[in-house]
Amino acid sequence: MAGQVNKQGAMGISSGNVQENLLPTAFIDTINQVNPAQGPVPGGVSIPLGGVAVNFSPLIVPGWVRVQNLDPVCWVEYGVKDNNTGNFYPLGIVKPNLYHEFYFSPNLGKAEEPGTGTHESGTNTSFYLKAYSGAPPSSAKAACNAVVKAYEA
Repeated sequence: MAGQVNKQGAMGISSGNVQENLLPTAFIDTINQVNPAQGPVPGGVSIPLGGVAVNFSPLIVPGWVRVQNLDPVCWVEYGVKDNNTGNFYPLGIVKPNLYHEFYFSPNLGKAEEPGTGTHESGTNTSFYLKAYSGAPPSSAKAACNAVVKAYEA
């Protein structure tokens, strides 16, 4: 059984000579939610000082995701961690008490093979969360709580 995602929003920016009003947008998308085990997952996430890999294993192909920072002070950074090298590649920041919503690539956890353009599974990477006591990178690492809700694509 397919479900729906209804999304709408607008954004205004005012800074010096920059005055930008991004008009409200709205759209409806579908999700292939077959059973309750397929989302939303994982729910509440405790982020320790070293960060944490987020487990999406109940999903076949993660689609829509919401990362919500529950802390009134800490900043949550999200990205991809290469578990073989330990390298973390940051993609975004969720400021205190805010959230981000986005759609995962169906190639999450796969690598594009050079020359062929095909994506192969088997990479040892994770969607990863880290927390900081203020704006990174100058702030100290911290621990805090977040909510991550991902749904089947």
